[in-house]
Amino acid sequence: MPQNGKVWRWRLGARLPVLVGLAVAIACPSPFVEAKTGDALSLHLRDRSFFLGRDYYVLRSGDAQLIIQVDAADLGPAFSYLLYDARNSRQSTRKALALNYESASGFATSGLVVSLNGINFHALGHNTAATWSRLDGALAVTARWWASGVGVTETVAPLGQEGAFLRRVRLDGKDLTVAESVRVRLSLQGAMQTGQPGILLLERTPYSIIQAVSPGLPTSVDADGSVWLGSFILPPGGSLEFDSVVLLADNKSALPDALKDVSTMSDWIRTGLSSGAAHVGARNKFGSDDAVVGELFENCANTLPGYVAANGVMNAGIFEYGEQWVRDSSQTALGMLAIGDFAAARAIIRHILESMVTDAGTTMIAGGFDEPDREQFDQMGELMYSILNYINWTGDSAIIAGHEKRLLAMIERPLSPAFMDETGMVHNRREFWERTFDDAYELAYQTWVVTGLRCAAELAPLLGAAEKTAAWEAAADRMHGAMLHHPTRALVSDGALIKRRGIDGQVVDRVKFTGWIYGAPAQAESLSRLQPDSTMGLPIALGLVPADSPVARATLERLEQLWNVRWSLGGYDRYQTSSQGDQPGPWTFGTAFVLRAQHEAESFAASRRSLEWLRNNAGGRTGAWHEQVPMISAQAETSGLIPWTSAEVAHFVVHSLLGVRFQEGQLVVRPRPYPGTKEYAANLRFRSGRLVLRISGSGNVRKARIDGVDIPTGSQGVILPPGFNGGTVEIEMGP
Repeated sequence: MPQNGKVWRWRLGARLPVLVGLAVAIACPSPFVEAKTGDALSLHLRDRSFFLGRDYYVLRSGDAQLIIQVDAADLGPAFSYLLYDARNSRQSTRKALALNYESASGFATSGLVVSLNGINFHALGHNTAATWSRLDGALAVTARWWASGVGVTETVAPLGQEGAFLRRVRLDGKDLTVAESVRVRLSLQGAMQTGQPGILLLERTPYSIIQAVSPGLPTSVDADGSVWLGSFILPPGGSLEFDSVVLLADNKSALPDALKDVSTMSDWIRTGLSSGAAHVGARNKFGSDDAVVGELFENCANTLPGYVAANGVMNAGIFEYGEQWVRDSSQTALGMLAIGDFAAARAIIRHILESMVTDAGTTMIAGGFDEPDREQFDQMGELMYSILNYINWTGDSAIIAGHEKRLLAMIERPLSPAFMDETGMVHNRREFWERTFDDAYELAYQTWVVTGLRCAAELAPLLGAAEKTAAWEAAADRMHGAMLHHPTRALVSDGALIKRRGIDGQVVDRVKFTGWIYGAPAQAESLSRLQPDSTMGLPIALGLVPADSPVARATLERLEQLWNVRWSLGGYDRYQTSSQGDQPGPWTFGTAFVLRAQHEAESFAASRRSLEWLRNNAGGRTGAWHEQVPMISAQAETSGLIPWTSAEVAHFVVHSLLGVRFQEGQLVVRPRPYPGTKEYAANLRFRSGRLVLRISGSGNVRKARIDGVDIPTGSQGVILPPGFNGGTVEIEMGP
């Protein structure tokens, strides 16, 4: 029996090795769960994507994606998870498609149960605290809760690229009066014995979930496949600790070699954690006395890799869409560059080039390709912007090799007379947010086509099209000029940017749009408005409209009409709420568009308000944001977890706050610290080296050094020398 304050450890490689299976519920309702966990209302509420106080953590190991759900309400186990194949974007369309979901109790049986003297306990929402953590340096999620006088700590960590997740459970007799008998229940319902000692297997066509249980501990297997460990005697102040693993496999018959011999399991787990620790160690680091920015960047860096499979596939909206868009994937690649995950950025871009752009240059929308009058012209620009940033950050220009013809077709497609008229601008019936109206010029399309053409002009030699450089630059300049200054079609009105102007020259504002979802404003109201729109911030964020210009100031003032429109919790809607066809409410990546524009304009009070709203709402505590906070009940069912927002926030920190960007291939640093900030410190991957950045104070750039040597500064900030491939850059800011 352990002495008070001591820990009994059952780990692989210890005297009493153990690998205990992670809970995976598949087949039938669980008798240990409180009755309400299985009732229809509780199941319905647990299955809703958005629920007040609900957070998600997104993890990936190889092709296995594990989404942890943490509830603040008492709807059943507060710490549970869903298991998916990350390569199948459609599988995560709904929770009910998870591999560990069963009809009677959903995924509730993935929650741990601790039994004290025969009385069962699981995590309660109001008494469970979860957070990102580290386990031997690897990314992990830790939850703490109580089973009567026993403190329970669960830590879940991906095991490298093994397609497996480790769950470490620690029981502490923190508040026990005398030694008590405890048991632990882990569920793999419907599993069968494999013939290998301690290994259970559950077939879930076309996958199998494998759970290995070492014979070293007293265990019993229920008829439904759940495993009880113990009983054990836990004294006051004593501790017990167990490791467990779940593995997702494609082949239903073959077991990994590491699970066939218990003596090799400890090394397998240790190797997986070591691989995970190496991944965390290689990514970008950010530190500051500004805890909000530091926490948000860390959350994004933790979350983003979980969204994207190793082959670059991602679901643009988990629990909602199940589909892929070039725009979402391109922006997520930008976020991967911001956190320093170059391999993930490369996988995304390669997948887009191989599977999401046709030989004719059309780009994927919701897993398919629309008719010409409903194409999304912004997608060309977003992809080219991501490719150029990828090449600038990594130096890897080979990413486009073999795809030159396809990219050329995509770049030149908007220049076709079918889309571009005598103004030099593009027009069609589909607007940025995918509604269909009469033919018109859309601001976001001009913005991104201009940006894409300029990126293409930089990349023209690599595309084998150096002769196109001048024509692309001229087309971009013409479109840019028309967008701002055309005498009858400019996307400026009353001194500010506008969203949309018809080809007849009329500002498109009042429309009749019926929408899609019962109760949405466009259904409930007789007439809707389109102006303003959060995409009006994009030309400012991307530098097409000078951030200190009267047009930028007037536009930002107009965008305030989207703040806190029909609710009281803050945040910007994506567009004028009266025309919302499905999802009224504050939008997270729409707010991020406005945030970036505000910060470029050095409207720091407004920028700070936007940033803190993102921190406090719709997923900011974990970095897994919902697309929006739904303001009608219908959308609470399927408000998706959207990688785009995590990418926008990470990109904001590196590009706008730290001010690290590229100008014609040259690295430039022009920080815009929040007033009163004492220091920002970053360690960023750059090509084969690292950019170590130290920024002191706030205000304007006053002095700069590279590796201790003074360098000149100017209105553009600090322009690093062409041969820079890593080093320490120190920048002093001041009035």
